[in-house]
This record gives sequence, C-alpha cells and structure tokens, in this order.
Amino acid sequence: MEELCLILFGWLLGLLSPTVTGVIKNRNERKILFSAICTESKDLQYRVAITSYDIMKKYGDLSKDYIIWLKQIVSHYSGSESKTVFEDVLTKFSNFNEEEIENVKPYIKQKEGVMVFLKHVEMTFVENNLFRLVLLPVELQQYIHEVRNHVSILNQSIKRIDEYFFMTFDSSFSDENSNRLNENITREYSDILDRYIIIADKLQLILDYQI
Repeated sequence: MEELCLILFGWLLGLLSPTVTGVIKNRNERKILFSAICTESKDLQYRVAITSYDIMKKYGDLSKDYIIWLKQIVSHYSGSESKTVFEDVLTKFSNFNEEEIENVKPYIKQKEGVMVFLKHVEMTFVENNLFRLVLLPVELQQYIHEVRNHVSILNQSIKRIDEYFFMTFDSSFSDENSNRLNENITREYSDILDRYIIIADKLQLILDYQI
C-alpha cells in the first residue's frame, strides 16, 4: 500500500510539474513585461508633461495647480534626460501665490506668431508587444489601451498643426481666412494641451499599478 501511495504521489507530481513551471514562468514574464512598460511610461509621461509646459506658456492659463502637478512629475522622473534647471524653476514657481504667477506670465509667454513645434508621440515597446499584454491583469490592459487611444488622437492633432503651419505661408489667404486659421491653431493647441495632461494622468495609473 505504501509503495502504491508513493507511485501515485510521484505520478501526480509529474502531472503538476509542467503546470507549476508554467505558472512561475508566466509570473516572471509578467513582472519583466510590466517593468519595461513602466520604464517607457515614465519616460513618456515626463516628455508629454514637459511639452505641455511649452504650450501652456503660450496657449494655456498657467496656474499654481498646474505648476504643482508638473513639478510632481518632474521630481519623480529618474530617466536620462536632464531636469535640474527646469526643476529649480518649477520649485521657485510653486512657492509663488496666484498673484505672483499672474505677474510672471508676461515674462515667460512666447512671442506672438511663434508656433510650438511638436513631435509625434510613440509607445514603441507597447506597440511591439501588444500580443503579450494578455499576460497582464485586465484592468491594467485597459489603462494601457486608453493611453494608446489618447496618443492616437494626439498625433492626429499634431498632424493638423503641421498642416496649419504650412498654410500660414500661403500669401493668397485673405485677412479673414488668416484670422480663421489662427483661431483654428489656437483651438488645436488648446486641445493638444488637454490631451497631454490626460495622457500624463493615465500613465500615472499604469505607474501606480501593483502586480
């Protein structure tokens, strides 16, 4: 009887070993995948936040809440891009009250007629590993796909801005059409600014996720 029990036990271990090995393998692969996604997310969050500041200076309404929001992202960034000077500026701004911020706006605002040139945003690692996202929890997959959707909308807006830029050189435009074009540019930049902030906040959901 004892020998029979040992045989059955060994047989069960043989059946379970591949399953246990697969679970451990998937768990390790999940952690590695999530770590890489977080690295890309943190870098992307920093870049969209910094770019949002360039647009905010010209087309947005700089506020203390925005400065605190931006400072938090910059402070937590630990990538390869230099942030020391900019972080010092934000630290100084964050100590201003609303009246002082209003007073400083004219000095940091870009000149009229100067457009902010924007690069298309990419999530290269995520896009190249879409088939592996099934390893992640469904909620986390949802966060990632929400960012992808917002990035797609953002890049469409950036493409329109590029088209508007070339249209500004069209000398055949009447004053009315030029004014309408400038209104479109301002509205598009405002939408892009909002989209940058949304993407940065959505990326934070990924970075805060616990696996």
